[in-house]
Amino acid sequence: ERERRGEEGDDIEVRMPLRRITALQDSRVHFINDAPMFCVWEEGMGRSKEQKIVKDINGVSLFLVSGGESGKLMLPGGLDHAHVMRRGLTSDEWFLLVADRVRARVVRKEGRAAGDAGILLVHVLSEPFPSMSDDSSLPPPCLVVRGNLQGKEYYVEDCSQEGGRRVARASRKMSMKFSGKGEDLYMIQVAPGLDVALVICLAAIIDQL
Repeated sequence: ERERRGEEGDDIEVRMPLRRITALQDSRVHFINDAPMFCVWEEGMGRSKEQKIVKDINGVSLFLVSGGESGKLMLPGGLDHAHVMRRGLTSDEWFLLVADRVRARVVRKEGRAAGDAGILLVHVLSEPFPSMSDDSSLPPPCLVVRGNLQGKEYYVEDCSQEGGRRVARASRKMSMKFSGKGEDLYMIQVAPGLDVALVICLAAIIDQL
């Protein structure tokens, strides 16, 4: 299968991951989408201490987000779900926690050129989930985030097996196409089978770069 590209390379097809990725799921919360989903993200949401709403393309509220070095992802009613914890103010490592246990770790690898924010490697952990103080070795990354992170034109690639595929993407151009508003908003498209909450946490991390 080939990825479809528009004239400017922005019409990139996202496909299901090679296996369902459920990093932040628990018995209370189910955020695996069964069809392609479009989320609307506001610039700087991952830095704002004020609670902001993430909606889908139809205006349905999905999550509340409060940002910063210890950000939170909440259900629309305000119930805490996941926490995004940066190891330090200038650290290139983040922890994604549910109920104080680490479900995933995100590590940034610096780019080679000036102004290049690099890539993000996403390591999804398995049970028993460790605490933040546990420095056990990481499993191989199952997702990698590439592209223009600071320009909000990036994609998420499933690298859990050979022949990885693009399973999510963010784009200001998509926002202009669907809503006509691209200055402070951009769209995040998530393929079926990928944990939407995980993708939203990655967007919050990218806002901190």
